[in-house]
Amino acid sequence: MLPRTRTAWVRLFLVVVLFLAMPPGMMRGLGFWPGAPAPHAHAAADPAGPDPADPVEPGLPGSAQPEAADSAGPEPSEAAEPGPPGPEETGPPALPAEVSFREETVTVGEEPWLLEGTLTLPDRPGPFPGVVLVADFGPYDRDETAGPDRPFRDLARGLGRRGIASLRFDKRTAVYGPKMDGNAITVEEEVIADALSAASLLREQEGVGPVFILGHGLGATLAPEIARRAGAAGAVLLAPFATPLDELVRQQLEASFSADGRLTLTESAQLERARAAVEQFRQGKTDPAQTFLGPSRYFVDLRQRNPLRQAVQYLQPMLILQGGRDEQVPPSELDRWRQALAGRRDVELRLYAELNHRFAWGPDPSPSTTYRWPRQVQPEVIEAVALWILRQAPAAGEPRGAAEDGPGAPAAGSALGA
Repeated sequence: MLPRTRTAWVRLFLVVVLFLAMPPGMMRGLGFWPGAPAPHAHAAADPAGPDPADPVEPGLPGSAQPEAADSAGPEPSEAAEPGPPGPEETGPPALPAEVSFREETVTVGEEPWLLEGTLTLPDRPGPFPGVVLVADFGPYDRDETAGPDRPFRDLARGLGRRGIASLRFDKRTAVYGPKMDGNAITVEEEVIADALSAASLLREQEGVGPVFILGHGLGATLAPEIARRAGAAGAVLLAPFATPLDELVRQQLEASFSADGRLTLTESAQLERARAAVEQFRQGKTDPAQTFLGPSRYFVDLRQRNPLRQAVQYLQPMLILQGGRDEQVPPSELDRWRQALAGRRDVELRLYAELNHRFAWGPDPSPSTTYRWPRQVQPEVIEAVALWILRQAPAAGEPRGAAEDGPGAPAAGSALGA
């Protein structure tokens, strides 16, 4: 049911913008949107083994089929120069039998920002591929917990059963948010530095062979840069956005306020402030440090990293997946990635028509239905990711370009959306 009042619509906007699960104390401490929704509890990873039976939302089918499986390469009807066989010609024809796995707690990062993570390892001899899971925008725990949903736990255990190791970790903002400088934070501190540390730690584990980066939402948007700097063998992008984050927030705000066909004076004023902030970020200005949308430095830094350019510069295989019922990252974003990576035969894109932002069945939760039932990552998504990784792994030798030391800086260039 759609909200009936303006207050409800504003709450809906906040839920969408803040990706459904951001503790307000954390976000207020960092200067993001003071009116954040109520916090979710930080949940520790469960011990390995079969999950207890979770209640299932009535009437939902067991799985949803992807609408289409597209390739960023040439259409079959187009002539293509002969080249080396693709992963589908060299990889295993089907998924291997399931195996057991074990999980252990590890420490990621360096002082003073040490983080806990969960290492999932198959119970079989190596080498086997490993995957670092990089979470969405907001102070998520290692499972990317929101209500009863734990998509990263679903992914890690599903991959573990297919013989793929993984490492997922609490985000720095989830653990140290109030201690961090909201005016100075960028995605380097919030995401990238810890993801690089996680990749190094995973690579050191006995039995782990080629390492891949899997990101979701913001983590997916940054995955090509993280993968390049980590020297990863490939990257999986779940619901990445190419449009600048501040632009997406503005668009969602406008849609929320105009849903009933009229704007109040307060809503009009807030839209003007949002548009002014977007223009400031587009021009690369960080003064004033705080805007209606949040810290200037954060959004300007994210724009200047230019994720599409980072993806073009990353020369290893990529798998890009998008949910057709995603209300946080519009499915149209997939077209921007397809256009930017056109001609890349090592890039695969898929649209799952009936899945949402978290790759569960149905639309994204609304304020009236959020967390009423657990929504698990659909099995065909986990199977698709596992099969893709296993197809890359036999041919994954030393990635092109060694892992970069230090934080590095993105190449100079115009901001996206300019």
